[in-house]
Order: sequence, then C-alpha cells, then structure tokens
Amino acid sequence: MNGTPLKAGSVRIAIDQLSMRLGDLDANLEKLEVAAEKAVSKGAGLLITPELGLTGYHLKDAVCDVAIGRGSTVWRRLEKLSKRIDLVAGFVEQSRAHQYYNAAGYFSAGETTHVHRKVYLPTYGMFDEQRYFARGSRIDVFETRIGRVAILICEDAWHPSAVYLASLQNPEILIIPSSSPMRGVAARPGKRGTRRAASSAGWEEMNRTYARLYSVHLAYANRVGVEDGVGFSGGSHIVDPHGQTTAQAPYGEEFLLLADIDKSDIRRSRQQTPVIRDENFEFTFSEMERIRRLRWEQEPG
Repeated sequence: MNGTPLKAGSVRIAIDQLSMRLGDLDANLEKLEVAAEKAVSKGAGLLITPELGLTGYHLKDAVCDVAIGRGSTVWRRLEKLSKRIDLVAGFVEQSRAHQYYNAAGYFSAGETTHVHRKVYLPTYGMFDEQRYFARGSRIDVFETRIGRVAILICEDAWHPSAVYLASLQNPEILIIPSSSPMRGVAARPGKRGTRRAASSAGWEEMNRTYARLYSVHLAYANRVGVEDGVGFSGGSHIVDPHGQTTAQAPYGEEFLLLADIDKSDIRRSRQQTPVIRDENFEFTFSEMERIRRLRWEQEPG
C-alpha cells in the first residue's frame, strides 16, 4: 500500500506547487522525488504536479529533446516512485508514432494507470502549443485506488465540453494540472485581501462552479516561477463537491499543499444537485448533430 493507509472514504491529496527548471528533466525529477517523500511523511496518498512538471513550459523546439516514452529511464523512475505514493506527473510524451504530446500520467503501485494527452492546445496570445504538440483525442475516466479520476490539462478545462464529457463518466476527482501565467489584475481581492491576477480569479471562480455543478472533488495544480519573462501565478487549490475551496496555496511561491477529501461529500452533493442523474444525453447528442449540420451548411464557399 502506498503512503499511509487511507481511512474509509477519506483521501489526503498533496499538490506540489513548484518552479521547474526549463528543459532539465533530471533536476525536476529529483525535485519531484523530494516532494514525494515529504508528501508521504504527511500521510498523503496522491501527489499532483503542474502541467509539464518535469520539463517546464516554454520548451519550443526543445520539445523532442525532453520527450519520454513508455519504458524510458525517466518513465521507469516515475513508476518506481509510485510504489511510495500515487502520482500525477506532467511531461512531454513521445508516442510510438513519434508524435509529441503535452501529457499527464497517473502512476500507482509501480505501474502506469493512465495517460491523458492534452486535447485543446492554445494558440492565442503568448500560447503557441499547436506548433509543437500533437492534439489528444480522448477524455477518459479511470479507476484508481482512491476513486474514479479524470485528468484535464489547463486549457482543456476552459472548454466546458471537455469537463462535460469527463463528468458524463462519473468521476469522483477531477485533476487539472496547469501552467497558467499571470495576466491582468483582478477587480476584487481574494481571501484575506490577497491581490490576484485576473487569470487566477478566473480559475478560482470556474473551478468552484465545475465542482459544484458536477459534484466532484477538484484539484487544481498550478506552477510558479518565471520563464522567458512570463511569470506563473501558483494559487493551486482544492474544491469540494459543494463548490467550497477547502485548501489553497499562496500565490508566487513554491508550496506543498495538503488537503483531506471526503468522498461521502460526493453522495451528499449529488443528492442535493442531481445534474448528472438528470442529464439527457440523447437530447444533447441529437442537438449537437443538428447544430453541426447547420454549421456545415452555413460554411462559406
């Protein structure tokens, strides 16, 4: 059994809000191993890193230099580390077809449980991911020893359809690794009067809404540090199925965030707000088909 034995229905989650060294797999992996030992000592059963937690974000043409595939030395080290604690780690995945993906893997008991490949690759503002990465094609929910889990990577979560597709598969925990930069200034301060970037306020509001709407525990893992003059805000947090933020890391500094989540909260929330139970999938699917035909007919030219 990894880490401390879990109480029935209760899970302690750790988020490693860290600043990565750009392109340095060994240094970032060593940092992750230190965080894992600390999380184990605190009784956590799962440790989550931010998006591309093993490499840093602005890789550009170095994507292929830091990519890892199944069976590689780094991949095996992640699996070995998961004998101590379940792990969600972000990295560049190289497929057998030599495609490169912005990916996050779930590792447990020495094995790879699941890999999510980022579906929505942003290409606006400072983002240019489609130039370097291939696009993922699936959003799956999978079983783990701590419950049913879905992973969406950063921009994925800004597309409500991605969260909806995950929610239709009844996850208990939605994990969102992110590398969100600081953009704008929020009109209102956060808890205890803290000043936040507008982008950070957006994440907080959106994640509370998703958690409450779909009755899931939501773990948002964002990074800190600076790359190419761009600062990353941190502010990682965990939200319960009632939409209440139960733990939040500070902005702008490395931090190991710990929180206990109680899966019985899911039952209570879904009794009060049975959105997924009442979802009319056939109606949604039929309307999407109609709208797709309509958009095709209106396509210019």
